[in-house]
Amino acid sequence: MSNYRAQLSSQLHGIPVPAKTLLCTNTRCQDMNHIQAINDYAYSITDSCITAAESTLPHTCSRQQGHRVPGWAEHVQPQKKRKVVLAQAVV
Repeated sequence: MSNYRAQLSSQLHGIPVPAKTLLCTNTRCQDMNHIQAINDYAYSITDSCITAAESTLPHTCSRQQGHRVPGWAEHVQPQKKRKVVLAQAVV
């Protein structure tokens, strides 16, 4: 997780902050330059998060390849078994 934080921090520092746009006080601003700057800024932040995660965090194969869903065995399967037992008891 510390690698992710370091990678993300490095990437975020490279994103120019649209300060002029963020300082706009018009709550109903329709300036297309402002809208585009905010969209670009949000996209850059999101892209940095995804890129940092892909390069530093472990991940599983796709569902088509391994048919595995992370967390299923620990969290979902026990609840599913419990509900099946309860449903059978009601019938």
